[in-house]
Amino acid sequence: GFFQLSAQDPLFQSDEVLSLTLTADWGAVQEDRGSRPVYHDAILSYAGEGGEITEIKAKVKARGNYRKDPFLCQFAPLRMKLSKHVDHPLPFTGQRKLKMVTHCASDEYILREYYLYKLYQKFTNASFLVRLARIEYVDSEGEIDTETHYSFFIEDKDRMAERVGGISIDEDILVESEEVSPAD
Repeated sequence: GFFQLSAQDPLFQSDEVLSLTLTADWGAVQEDRGSRPVYHDAILSYAGEGGEITEIKAKVKARGNYRKDPFLCQFAPLRMKLSKHVDHPLPFTGQRKLKMVTHCASDEYILREYYLYKLYQKFTNASFLVRLARIEYVDSEGEIDTETHYSFFIEDKDRMAERVGGISIDEDILVESEEVSPAD
């Protein structure tokens, strides 16, 4: 049968599309795509439960391998870090590190990739939880026009490992296919 994923994190308990504004120096973030990009200050804002505007201090940096290449993606995928010393308002309560899949060159493939994650969840509990968002990217320097695009958040690998009773291993460890036996 299909798996029912029980998300402990409020961010992943709903499939409702989040409406967010992310403000940063996008010129600096997108230019910083070398082998060791640094985090840049950002503000994540959205309407709270009662309609009031909620703001969270965040940091963002370019991430990825192929998609970090500016020839492939005009807008690199992001890694977002929220302060660990603050209990953030819903739906980001308990969150610290999140990967974001961004629009790259257009929104065309974002929904396809999001639904592949959702489909994979139907077959195994050992899959990453995702949450779709419509994000307004505001340039803090006022040099880049504001654009709104689909994006989605991916559950942190340590949180996923904890949820499924596994352990997270270093991403730098290379496992060859012949070293792994197929599941029975």
